Amino acid sequence: MKKKVFVVAIILSLLLSGMVIAVKGEPKRGGEKVNPNRDGEPELADLGGSQRSYFGRYQKNTVSSSNDGSDVDSEERWSYNASAGISSSPAVTENGTVYFGTMDGKFYSLGPDGTERWVLEEPFERSIISSPVIRKDGSILIGSTNRTLYCIDSMGNIKWNYTNKFSGSVISTPAVDDDGNIYFGYQVSVIGSHFGQLIALDPNGQELWNFSVPDIGGQVLSSPALAEDGTIYFGSYNEKLYALNQDGRELWNFTTDDDIFSSPAIGPEGTIYVGSADNRLYAVTPDGEEKWSFESNGSVFSSPAIGADETIFVGSHDDSLYAINSDGTEKWRFNTEGNVISSPAISEDGTIYVGSYDNNLYAINPNGTEKWHFRTGGKVESSPAIGSDGTIYIGSDDSNLYAIRGEKSDDHSEGDDGTFLSNYWWLLMLISILVGIGIVTLIVWKEKKRSTQQPSYQKQEPPPPQEKSYQRSQQQRATPKPSAQNQHPSQEPPTEESPTSEQKLEEFREMKDKGIISEEEFERKKEELLDEK
Repeated sequence: MKKKVFVVAIILSLLLSGMVIAVKGEPKRGGEKVNPNRDGEPELADLGGSQRSYFGRYQKNTVSSSNDGSDVDSEERWSYNASAGISSSPAVTENGTVYFGTMDGKFYSLGPDGTERWVLEEPFERSIISSPVIRKDGSILIGSTNRTLYCIDSMGNIKWNYTNKFSGSVISTPAVDDDGNIYFGYQVSVIGSHFGQLIALDPNGQELWNFSVPDIGGQVLSSPALAEDGTIYFGSYNEKLYALNQDGRELWNFTTDDDIFSSPAIGPEGTIYVGSADNRLYAVTPDGEEKWSFESNGSVFSSPAIGADETIFVGSHDDSLYAINSDGTEKWRFNTEGNVISSPAISEDGTIYVGSYDNNLYAINPNGTEKWHFRTGGKVESSPAIGSDGTIYIGSDDSNLYAIRGEKSDDHSEGDDGTFLSNYWWLLMLISILVGIGIVTLIVWKEKKRSTQQPSYQKQEPPPPQEKSYQRSQQQRATPKPSAQNQHPSQEPPTEESPTSEQKLEEFREMKDKGIISEEEFERKKEELLDEK
């Protein structure tokens, strides 16, 4: 029995483990799959017209290892060679579709493996410095220096566009509130002079209102930030940080000592952080009062990012990335070999990614030590974007968009279909072991149950003599007999075996004991039986 169960367990374990290993080791397919986008449409489209298709150059190189002695390094998953330098930051959907613009006015959409989905050449005509924003419905907002903000669907078709009546540029990256309303800055250029506006559109691109900065030279290149209470914060080249309500009315303004190109960031308690060309990062209360300022050794065009522990990270023209405590004191600084205009991005594990004019993208540990750096062929002023799988996307002045493996990236770069079976083989292995244990346990239980239910064939003991005699006398009494007065041995019904004298005497004795016959009658019967002998 035990040997049988052991053999069954071994067979089941081998079969189930073999299935799981086969799933895990199955070669990953690629190259033929059309990746669906978030709207369920195919990723590839026949663009036609003036929209030509360009295929990117797939490259592979290794990122240098970290300077702190760890073994952590990363590698390029793919790169796409666009037609011009990339200053804007890429935007990435959850499934890995990437959107970005170039300095020659083209707007690109790439699949998760770096292959081109589509490219729009018209009607931008001029540089794209604004970074794209992906809306809830999958459409993309992108500004151009041809004074227009565009809304493009995921297939590359223009849904609508907003063109300002004044000549100028949309360099600011738009912000979208919970109702779908859109806010962005505008640089007005009139007869050699520059002015600034903040414009609000409804979700369909119709203007709700615009706020004009009152000073000449006050163009708005900063991207607005939206607070939870609906307040809109943005900087201007008139050296001011503005706070507007949702109707476009000014609540207050805060003055620095130089232009504000940096986009504000809002902390957990509502504190607004913004950089200025006066070399400082400012912390401003929701009422417009200064909490503190932190001074670097260069202009702060970089937009700050806030970590989970409320550390503020910001780059400076002094070639450094700073980590600043929430009280305004320096936590650490990380030195590069070029200006840091790129705005840092922070991953879930706390790694900080930032580009530099020294042509590198840096990955920095939360304690300020270098994890690794990735070298491109040109300066990196684009801000990195982190995909849902941990991949880091960055543009460079060398005209390439790079996808770099992060610490948590899954490798789908070669067409991996990412199936549940191949990604969760370890879970299947655990389930296989539990199923095997369950089956063996069931077999053992059934064997025990069957052994306890076997029928017993015990030999029945014969009844005691008195009980047998009593049963026979009962059977005899059940036979009708003549009355005692007329009874005579010769008149008894014939039987196969006549009772003996002893049996008759015993029967008469019982009758006497029960009062059926008298003592005298019994003695007379007894004598008759003796005479018969």
